[in-house]
Amino acid sequence: MKLQKITYDEQLTEFDLSRTTPCDDRLMTKLTLDDYDWMEYTFESWFPTRAQGFLHICVIYAGTVRSEMQVEQTINDKVYKHSIIFATDIFVDFIKDYMTKHLAQWDSEHAFCGEREAVEFYNKILDNAVDHKYEEIHYRRKVVDLQK
Repeated sequence: MKLQKITYDEQLTEFDLSRTTPCDDRLMTKLTLDDYDWMEYTFESWFPTRAQGFLHICVIYAGTVRSEMQVEQTINDKVYKHSIIFATDIFVDFIKDYMTKHLAQWDSEHAFCGEREAVEFYNKILDNAVDHKYEEIHYRRKVVDLQK
């Protein structure tokens, strides 16, 4: 089961927002810049989609020619792990645009969301994938109340 592109609109019609908690943003993003031992930049986002289930996206950049997007997909009580390899210049272009928009928002009364950028980045990686591997990693167990 290969991942599909996600259509983004302001109403987020492709997303199941009932799966997010009231404290969560609609679609969350997280950027980690780690230069401790070796440069490793990680971009994460969480997409509660209607058609593809819940997607936890983690894009890893380490300064090499190729980068990787890892996606954990939970759908119909099954969990799949995807590994998508793509050209690093896509990450570089994304991070420049993402940070420019993020920094520009600092002077605003509203926080930078980045949801459109995250979906566009995900779609661009899928469009330009050099390799896409996936596997089912486990079934999600349902909790059964034995007291009943």
